[in-house]
Amino acid sequence: MRNNSTERRQEIYDKIKASSKQEYILSEMKRLGFWNEGELDFKAVNTFFNEERELSQKLQKLLKEKKVIEDPEAFLAKKHQERKLASKQSQKATKERREKERLEKAERWRVSKEKDIIYLGENYSHQLNEQISNTERLKSKNLPVLHTAEDLAKAMNISIGELRFLSFSRKNSKISHYKRFQMAKKSGGYRLISAPMPKLKKAQHWC
Repeated sequence: MRNNSTERRQEIYDKIKASSKQEYILSEMKRLGFWNEGELDFKAVNTFFNEERELSQKLQKLLKEKKVIEDPEAFLAKKHQERKLASKQSQKATKERREKERLEKAERWRVSKEKDIIYLGENYSHQLNEQISNTERLKSKNLPVLHTAEDLAKAMNISIGELRFLSFSRKNSKISHYKRFQMAKKSGGYRLISAPMPKLKKAQHWC
């Protein structure tokens, strides 16, 4: 008995879903004999119910607007709230856009640092962007043709970071790539010797 009741409810639900609640009620009234065939245009009645529902929704909206207009303080408060919300949304969008731009800039800088050298100290970096080599002259001197810092690093079998580390201007770098010591001269006195550290020495003999 319970299963039949459940199936019946599901059948009713499916019929309502396939049409509308009003149309289902009208069809049941017709089936049960409340209206005879030809006495009622069910399509017209259903259209009427749909129009009534739409008008009711519009009426509720107009009543809300009327209530706001009749209360100036409430109207102004609502407008203030709307402007405040719009301002917050605009600020949020601006913040997200700037954060996106910052991350994109940081990513471009990271990629650039991995493939190029763009700064070696003040007054020593102005020509680093020039990546045009005199191919014919290099070939005539039997030298390798290299166009970029990345090409040079690959030829030396070191990373861009290592090449940057070894190339940084001595005036701007806090690290020295030379070991300095004194040696006695036969004629007397001492001679200052600057010997390259292992990494620099290896780099100087790459070719």
